[in-house]
Amino acid sequence: MMSFRRKLVNRVENQARFARIMAKMIDFSIVFFLIVLFGPPGILLGATYLVLSDSLFEGQSIGKKIFGFKVIDLETAKPCSLNQSFIRNSFFIFPTLLCLGGFIGVILGFLTFTVSTIFEAHFIKYSSSFKRLGDTLANTTVLANDPELNINSLKDQITQTWQTELSAPVQKMALI
Repeated sequence: MMSFRRKLVNRVENQARFARIMAKMIDFSIVFFLIVLFGPPGILLGATYLVLSDSLFEGQSIGKKIFGFKVIDLETAKPCSLNQSFIRNSFFIFPTLLCLGGFIGVILGFLTFTVSTIFEAHFIKYSSSFKRLGDTLANTTVLANDPELNINSLKDQITQTWQTELSAPVQKMALI
């Protein structure tokens, strides 16, 4: 039987993974709309957005900004640099640029983009650190960008929840 603590941690981990994937889907939607609106120049604009995205807004792409995430360098804890953003997103930049190759390029770009997305989502889902391969290669990680997040306060909230959950059966037994 899974403990309450493990269930709580699993729930939080799954929500964080889902939110990260949704943030990336927003970024992909931006690329898609640029391509649809502008045609071939939109492909270059989309690829440029992917190169820059994680170095914008102090380490936040538009999707990450909406969902409250930030990309930082693991060694310096500074926001993601342009170079790191390029490395992190290279699995998506190349397929986007393939779309410049006419009909066959669009098909190949779509297929490689889909495979890259599934591959990276798989890394996030099964990695204990929530890291994509792009994070590993760029030496970056994604954190919640909540200036009000106080680790001690969060620990207190979890402890209070555990105490409530654990004391409820004891109180129920006392009434019997």
